[in-house]
Amino acid sequence: NQLAATNSGDIAAYQAYMIFIRGDRSVNLSLGATAPAGNTILRSTGSLRQGNLVNYQSVSATGYTLLGNPYPAAIDFEAMHNAYPGLTAFYTWDPYQSGSYGYGAYNFVERTGAGIYERTPHSGSTAVAADARYIPSGAAVLVQGTGSAFTVSMNEGFKTSAATSLNYFKTASPDQNLAINLETTDGFILDGTRLRYDPAYSNGIGNEDAVKLNNAGGNIAIAHDHQRFIVERRKPPTVTDTILLDLSGLEPKQYLLKFFPTNCTGLQLTLLDLVSAVAIPLGTDSVTTWSFNAATAAASDSNRFRLLISPVSLLPVRFTKLEASQKGMQVLIRWCVADCASGSRFAVQHSADGTNFSQRGVVNAADGQSCYVFNDPAASAGDNYYRIKMIPSGITSEVVRTCSGEAPQLSVFQSAGTTGFRFSGRPGRYSCVLINNMGAVVTRQEFNHPGGTGRYYFPDISIITGMYLLQLSGAGLHLSRQILVN
Repeated sequence: NQLAATNSGDIAAYQAYMIFIRGDRSVNLSLGATAPAGNTILRSTGSLRQGNLVNYQSVSATGYTLLGNPYPAAIDFEAMHNAYPGLTAFYTWDPYQSGSYGYGAYNFVERTGAGIYERTPHSGSTAVAADARYIPSGAAVLVQGTGSAFTVSMNEGFKTSAATSLNYFKTASPDQNLAINLETTDGFILDGTRLRYDPAYSNGIGNEDAVKLNNAGGNIAIAHDHQRFIVERRKPPTVTDTILLDLSGLEPKQYLLKFFPTNCTGLQLTLLDLVSAVAIPLGTDSVTTWSFNAATAAASDSNRFRLLISPVSLLPVRFTKLEASQKGMQVLIRWCVADCASGSRFAVQHSADGTNFSQRGVVNAADGQSCYVFNDPAASAGDNYYRIKMIPSGITSEVVRTCSGEAPQLSVFQSAGTTGFRFSGRPGRYSCVLINNMGAVVTRQEFNHPGGTGRYYFPDISIITGMYLLQLSGAGLHLSRQILVN
């Protein structure tokens, strides 16, 4: 009965022990090096050791001997070497070194000269660690036999007030968290939000989550279950965690998103920009900055950005292509992916309004295959919206739209020195932006389109000859045309 055995005997029966504390049972040890540490308190009773301890520990001629520090102060291995020249090196256990399972690894400290000690593995800019000679109170080291046995007596003269930079004990680490700032291009902080991971947190909404209070200007928050939070706390992800970022109050100009990771080693962080259709890898130990323009209604959409957060062993899937073509009442959906985990499936979802989706079918992912197709034989009359959802990760692609009627058209015309555009498509509110080849917005036009074909004029401004990008968005539609103004 091992449990009973911990309640019997004298802890001083041996001068040192090597012990692994399992600790908090809620911690998932399969996370290895990324498993967070919780505090565990060990207490011993009895009198403090003081004075000279004669014949404290016998060091065997061969093999290894555990040599513990019995004093409530650090001891100086250099002083011990001067008394016992056979003590020239020792092994420590570094609980912060990952090893194979994230529990720690042995380090070797050797005396290479008077008061000079080197640590292996090499750490930092140099392996020489002047303070490696100091062994803290309560710690033990392994010493190797040198061919002759001898007995060590502990001496009050071995004590020191110095401290070591080597790790002997592992303390509770801060939670994994990612702070996100919304800033202007000149570095002015408009708002910020933070995501925290720890096994003690809940994935549900509770008092540990901080509700977002809106500012007068630009805002950023984490959206969860129709609520917005400035700080959200969650359990560490075991599969890909999709975090919705909610932006509001943006002006039509350039902004910066800055990501500040803390203790995020072991996580894969990816930002999805749905407007630019790109996936941006985020640093786990450095600040990442992403610049974006909120010049159009689509570009300032509150749901433009998402975060994909995964354990390093599980890379988030990336949709590299999604398109749909309609002929009659049939729609052919094509999509391509990267970093798709084996055993995944794709759920093809359909909507008639772009908001409420239902599943039309499931396609199994195949090893070595990156592109897939699905035929929907029963599309709706009018508009059809499609998206692809990964199973089991829950990662969802952007939405594509088809129409059983005439395809939308966008073109530019010039008449009597005036520049305008011709648009045919469904009724709705639209925004049209003209951008020059330097990326600057030349003019913008907001208009209500009654349906059919309409002609719209830009405001009375001077548009010089050159290449331009014409972007139109609204009513679930996004069109871009490269044009030449003569």
